[in-house]
Amino acid sequence: MLQIHLLSKFSVTIDDRDVTGLEASKAQETLAYLLIHRQRPHSREVLIDQIWGDYTKDQAQKGLRQALWQLQNALHGQDSNLHTGLLQVDTTWVQISVTSQFWLDIAVLEECYERVQGIRGQLLTADQAAAVTDAVQLYQGDLLETCYQDWCLIERERLQHIDLSLLDKLMEYEETQGNYEKACAYGEQILRHDRAREQTHRRLMRLYCLAGDRTAALRQYEACVVALATELAVKPAKQTEALYQAIKADTLAYPSPAASPTPPSATPTSLPSLLNHLQQVQVALADLQRNVAQDIQLLESLLPPSS
Repeated sequence: MLQIHLLSKFSVTIDDRDVTGLEASKAQETLAYLLIHRQRPHSREVLIDQIWGDYTKDQAQKGLRQALWQLQNALHGQDSNLHTGLLQVDTTWVQISVTSQFWLDIAVLEECYERVQGIRGQLLTADQAAAVTDAVQLYQGDLLETCYQDWCLIERERLQHIDLSLLDKLMEYEETQGNYEKACAYGEQILRHDRAREQTHRRLMRLYCLAGDRTAALRQYEACVVALATELAVKPAKQTEALYQAIKADTLAYPSPAASPTPPSATPTSLPSLLNHLQQVQVALADLQRNVAQDIQLLESLLPPSS
């Protein structure tokens, strides 16, 4: 079966054998663009504009012809065992064949995201969590890491957002299961991609407390302060500061994510306990609001422009 990896290092294999002849960067970029937008055909003019925008018209047309020849020669080669039927090419249009069968890493990531979109991490089933785990393991690096064309940068950011959203769900899921070390590992993975992601810093602070490591929680706050100052030139939000003060004073009483909301009659009656309880609710609501805003932003970016 044809397998294509666009994340991190570009690679194409058929039945575990490397497909040769695709070493040229423009051939890789052309195939990647077609696969990312695999649901529709593309005119040659669009491909030229997207991939050869900095070239003269003659150079761009020649470059596209050469890239398509390289792709067809590699994927539709004379060896019948290597004939994939992946591309449909004519004098005007190029597209991924709707009848071709292939495995694509970004397709797995996108399909997994669509299946669990709108489901909080703590509500994932074991099967859903396993599927998300498999999907994020495919993300070993960014889309076409050596390509800096505008279209690629946009798609790279979109896929990064999908990966981070899935990691967020896994972090919350593992916290719900009481697997605090796994949850922390996902949080650290998120911060390697986006070190100024404040909601992740907050969640890690709470997780370290749940795991009994107050020192690590306080150090996480310090890391958050440095990241926000370096990346965004801002200070932590009030929710983050409130959480830090509660941890520092050793008054944090973080409820189990799976627990039902505390009824009003059972709410702590002492003023310090009540204040701490409300601060934690405030932090949780802020995280939820941020997650919803990110999902809305992604959906808006996927909608076609209004006429």
